[in-house]
Amino acid sequence: MTARASTQGRVNKRAGNTTGRGRKTSRTAIEERRRAAEAVQLRAQGYTHQQIADELGYRDRSGAHRAISGALAAVESESVEELRKVMDDQLDTAMRQVLPLVQGEPNLGWLTDLDTESMTPQQLDELAERVAGLIEDKLELRLKAVDRLVKIQERRAKLHGVDAPIRTEVSGDGVPFQVVLPAAALMPGDVK
Repeated sequence: MTARASTQGRVNKRAGNTTGRGRKTSRTAIEERRRAAEAVQLRAQGYTHQQIADELGYRDRSGAHRAISGALAAVESESVEELRKVMDDQLDTAMRQVLPLVQGEPNLGWLTDLDTESMTPQQLDELAERVAGLIEDKLELRLKAVDRLVKIQERRAKLHGVDAPIRTEVSGDGVPFQVVLPAAALMPGDVK
């Protein structure tokens, strides 16, 4: 193969043989995926890997096994991405509901309409208590909203694998070893 042909091959690979997700869309790749999907169907019907290899023309049973495993992994990956998108949308909705509570100020504009000049000292004291209670309620609501906002952000970080991996030491049979897990793989309360 000449250098020109080699370069041309790379250009062709870049020129539209993949989808936006990096999957090949050539006729050969499409045929491989169709054949792998058929292999999955046969396996679901109880065929052995060797029977599937014989039926669909795989070189041996390991070829059929690899095709089935790859097809199932691709389906799982797409399902996970779809679920991640749905969960992301739900987190966006929750965030839109919480943000106004975090950012909002207590609405006390009605106080300007009151005629405090004509109020008795007792009425002024009651009004002051009422306003203080409203402000305290708003502050408590705001603090709860901030806590909820942090939980939403933590969940989004886990959903997208943003958190740094967590190291933990475990010992079994007297031999300590270290395990590093992505934070997204842990459930709340797993690590303290």
